[in-house]
Amino acid sequence: MNLPKLDDILDAMRSFLATHERLDGVAGYWNGFEGWLKFEIATELERRYQVAPWTKAGTSWTWGDVGVEYRYRQSPGRSSDGNEHAKLIDIWLGHDPSYYFELKVAFYNSNAWKQLRSWRADFEKLAIVLEGDPQARGYASVLVAVGYNNDQWSEATRPLRDDRRFLDGGILSAREPDRVGLIHFAALREETSP
Repeated sequence: MNLPKLDDILDAMRSFLATHERLDGVAGYWNGFEGWLKFEIATELERRYQVAPWTKAGTSWTWGDVGVEYRYRQSPGRSSDGNEHAKLIDIWLGHDPSYYFELKVAFYNSNAWKQLRSWRADFEKLAIVLEGDPQARGYASVLVAVGYNNDQWSEATRPLRDDRRFLDGGILSAREPDRVGLIHFAALREETSP
């Protein structure tokens, strides 16, 4: 697979979500739909880049070029602190090299700031886990923020505005702002090799 640039993949995710007919429906559930969204994004990447997920080959499985819920383990001694690091990664694209993605959905509710901290922590954990891996072409922590008005979104992302890794993808949906609020897209990303 000839991998596109990381920002092109993030733009593909954003474009897909911006046109998704059911995205506004997530506001009524207030949490608990990240699994559905992972699947939707992974199948869109499969379609867009014409790749396949894992496949069964007899009694074993053959590695695919797209997938969800991958347990990534870094070998002991390869990290700067000499310890093994592991992380369950939400989505991957490509195989040797690969891009890795974490997905966070943050609702503007009583734990909004906790969810945003978790999104940033996911990005830092990816950086630690993938440190020194020659197969990791890049990684990103993707955020779908539900129910933030423009002022709330500006306040929430203010600390990141000068970070070159921050991508503000703008508003995904404003079809039902009275019921849903606005749905924003953002990412923290790092392309580790060309």
